[in-house]
Amino acid sequence: MELINSAQYIPGDLNSLSVNAVGRLFQSDVGLIWACTNGYGINKYNLKRNRFTSIGERTKNSEGLSSQYVSLIYTEDDTSVWIGAFNGLNYFDRSQQVVRNYYVMDSSLQRLHKGYIHGILPGKRLFWLGVGYRIVKFNIPIGEWKMIEDVRPGLGGVVSPEYYQNDLLLIRRSAGGVWLYKKDSGYVKSFEASPDDPSSLSSNEVTSLLLEKEKQILWMGTEYGLNKIYLNDYTITNYYSDPDIAGSLGNNHIKCLYRDSKNRLWVGTGGVV
Repeated sequence: MELINSAQYIPGDLNSLSVNAVGRLFQSDVGLIWACTNGYGINKYNLKRNRFTSIGERTKNSEGLSSQYVSLIYTEDDTSVWIGAFNGLNYFDRSQQVVRNYYVMDSSLQRLHKGYIHGILPGKRLFWLGVGYRIVKFNIPIGEWKMIEDVRPGLGGVVSPEYYQNDLLLIRRSAGGVWLYKKDSGYVKSFEASPDDPSSLSSNEVTSLLLEKEKQILWMGTEYGLNKIYLNDYTITNYYSDPDIAGSLGNNHIKCLYRDSKNRLWVGTGGVV
């Protein structure tokens, strides 16, 4: 029987986890494992030394995160780490052991005290961020925030940027569906499921996205069916599992989508591929 090793919070042990409730895990290329917690900062686990170190909230006397409530982490080269928290984005320079805080600002440069950073999508010298109910563009070199005023979800749920290419940004909503945002023109198109409209999405629970820019086609997998969206006129074709129809989907729960080198579309489902 294979044994399971566990890492836990041990009172009085500074080399253990800061708390037993871990939200997200991320392993960097050099083998460091980062653990995000809800209220106890971020933990860094060194595999070679077999110990944890943690970064907590900033105080008057010490550097730290903008908040103890950490939602995500992103890094490209392991030397610099971006940490999303409750009210801001944090930059951690591993070589200098320095943390810089970038608090989320609205259009009038007022600090926003509410809103987790739910998603981070890298662009050219910028990040697209899902902050609470808004989409925000963060200019990395100058540390400037810009709310995307064209996208106003209201009560539509938490948003997260999912895909960025040229002028096209796809935004997933926790309340259901996906927005397509063209940043050059400011055009916003909402894709949602409607029981009275057979040409709408098959389900609002979107699980996967695959964009074919050359063909102007967006494939959207959901909890119930596959959708093919033609971006030239925004018409939608739905695909479902039907045991009476040869060649239909094996299962309606779509988990992932992939286009291989021979231009074949692979659809991973809850039952078969």
